[in-house]
Amino acid sequence: MKWEEIADSLPERFVLVEAIKASSNNRIRKLQDMAIIQDYD
Repeated sequence: MKWEEIADSLPERFVLVEAIKASSNNRIRKLQDMAIIQDYD
C-alpha cells in the first residue's frame, strides 16, 4: 500500500507499518510500498 491509501483508509489513527519496498538516498529513507501491521486508537 502507498501512504495515501493508508491515510485514507485509517484517518486519525496511529498505524504501525512494515516497509515492503524502500530505498535510501543521502541517508533519507523512502518507503515506496508498505503493509499495515497494526492500527491503534
